[in-house]
Amino acid sequence: HEKTVRSLHNFQQLGVKCEINHVVSELNYRELPNFVRWFHERFGSDVHISFAFVSPLYRAKENMFLVPKYSDVMPYLKEAMDLLRGWDHPFVVLSRAGIPWCHLRGGYMQYSDLTQIANEAHSEDDYKKTKGSVCEECSINDLCVGVFKEYEELHGMDDFKALTADEVEVSVKKPINPWYGVKPNQIEHLVRWEHERVDWVG
Repeated sequence: HEKTVRSLHNFQQLGVKCEINHVVSELNYRELPNFVRWFHERFGSDVHISFAFVSPLYRAKENMFLVPKYSDVMPYLKEAMDLLRGWDHPFVVLSRAGIPWCHLRGGYMQYSDLTQIANEAHSEDDYKKTKGSVCEECSINDLCVGVFKEYEELHGMDDFKALTADEVEVSVKKPINPWYGVKPNQIEHLVRWEHERVDWVG
């Protein structure tokens, strides 16, 4: 951990754009607000944050106690998200290993990358995931990729509530970039860096 923190500071000093991925689990979700306070104090808004819900795959599948219930996590995650957006600190909630929109009610759907990766997620993850009967009534049922089958076996689907059309906060026809322009700026920086480091002939 200490080496990672030092490395991030070194990257900052070199002008390298960085992003960390915070995997939310049973062991840490209650500390999410404290984590973002500490992280923002250390790095400001320069190092961006993505939040991923722990996936029941590989070693985590052998330790299912690590997978918390969405409804338990959301008050802490939303508090952390409120803090970050108050600081204009860029962050995103990853939907493939993330939080379904029905748990992001109240102004938080815009921070999900679902509209950007839905096709990829469906093609690669559909066989791993499932939906409850309540999902059939949801306005974004076709877009949503559901949850891992192991999650349903562990927690059931009683904390899921279908979204009505009026509750959908992001247009599925006009996807937005949850990074609010951060990624394009980063790409331009990387392209410029690559261009400058090449020994162009002539």
